[in-house]
Amino acid sequence: MIIFVTNSNNRYLYFGLVDLKDQECVTLLKLLIAADELGIQRLIDFTQTFLIKNCYKFLQLDSIKIFNFFIHSKLFTLFTELKKVTKMKEVFLKTVCENPQLLFNSTEFISLEKEALILILNCDNLDMEECEIWDRLIEWGIAKDPMHESDVTKYTHEDFKTLENKLHELIQLVRFHQINGEEFMLKVWPYKQLLPDNLVDDILRCYLVSNTVPHFHPFPIREGNIDIKIDSIIINNRIARSFTSWINKKTMDNESSKKIKYNFILLFRSSRDGLTSQKFHQKCDNKGATIFIAKISNSSTPLIGGYNPLDWNGNGQYKITTDSFLFSLSDLNNPQTAKLGHVINSNYAVYCHNNYGPTFGGGPAIVGVNTAFGGGTTFGGNATFGGFGGGATFRNPQTSGGIGGSHDLYVPSNGTVWQCNVHSYSNIEIPNLFAVSDYEVFQVVKKYH
Repeated sequence: MIIFVTNSNNRYLYFGLVDLKDQECVTLLKLLIAADELGIQRLIDFTQTFLIKNCYKFLQLDSIKIFNFFIHSKLFTLFTELKKVTKMKEVFLKTVCENPQLLFNSTEFISLEKEALILILNCDNLDMEECEIWDRLIEWGIAKDPMHESDVTKYTHEDFKTLENKLHELIQLVRFHQINGEEFMLKVWPYKQLLPDNLVDDILRCYLVSNTVPHFHPFPIREGNIDIKIDSIIINNRIARSFTSWINKKTMDNESSKKIKYNFILLFRSSRDGLTSQKFHQKCDNKGATIFIAKISNSSTPLIGGYNPLDWNGNGQYKITTDSFLFSLSDLNNPQTAKLGHVINSNYAVYCHNNYGPTFGGGPAIVGVNTAFGGGTTFGGNATFGGFGGGATFRNPQTSGGIGGSHDLYVPSNGTVWQCNVHSYSNIEIPNLFAVSDYEVFQVVKKYH
């Protein structure tokens, strides 16, 4: 990048090249501060864009140093002044909340400043169970004093007092009412002297009396405490929790979204039930809304899936909805890598056929997408995904005789090779031919709380 700097009289001051590659994140943050002080808007925008784009990678390398820098540097003040820089800070914070292991599992975790922990614990979208947060805070507090006794059963009154002084502000942010009774007794109760008596009494009251509202620390439900259990051998609960926000079309920190939860009931698993479309329809028809997930073999995008808010019964029939979507993940443990493809042409949202598995989309191909059977789809020069998009230059083997045409996601009966071409869904860049090692279908049952 070439930078020109001028003064108020428009006189030339400096010319140079700025290469951001191979620089530490903190170095770039310092550069951002300097660029702001000099009023070099182009450099501010360029550096900020680079930081946001590489946020996850930077946090993998040095999350503790980055958040400590936020706290101690002038940049933290700038966050409240510059709207664009505020966005950057929010991206870093959001990334840590969605991937707390980047920070809490760091070998340097005990070096994290208290103010940085306060910043993170104030977040409703922190995807971490409260009991695990408590464990890490206790570990952090004990590590601050190497001479502190590690065995809580041997603590003196003075030991508890010392630890409480270190953790006092952090304890105020722990959502104890969102820890179940068994975990509270096993994990928190040994340290009950760290908690105010009225808080302990209130927690016990809520455990003993059904539907009791907390009188102390009545926080919103933290995302990591949302109780979603899913019987899957493909994904974990963190990914399942993301389904809720995707289905609601809202973020999990939206209050109305938090009132809606879902049960995901396993209906079908191909490794258990077989690959035939007959078995799929036998188990999944007339079940209402469903979401499916499929594991792709030998791919940089190991998982795809789709949501059908209607049902799968019908033969040779398109169903209309604006709420269906397809998705892909490049990292099975990281919801942030998800790409969502929402339906564009609702008239072809879902296709039901007795000889197909969960098939989505169809209709005219999106202009600009070239498809070659077996050769992959190109869109703007990059490989793209069909399952959520489809070309019209070839027809599915089982439909070329006259029933329908190619689909955004075509799932053949008794076949492990699926086909995708951009038609009725936005393109989320997955190969148009791929092999599936297993797939699961879940009934989506809404629960209001």
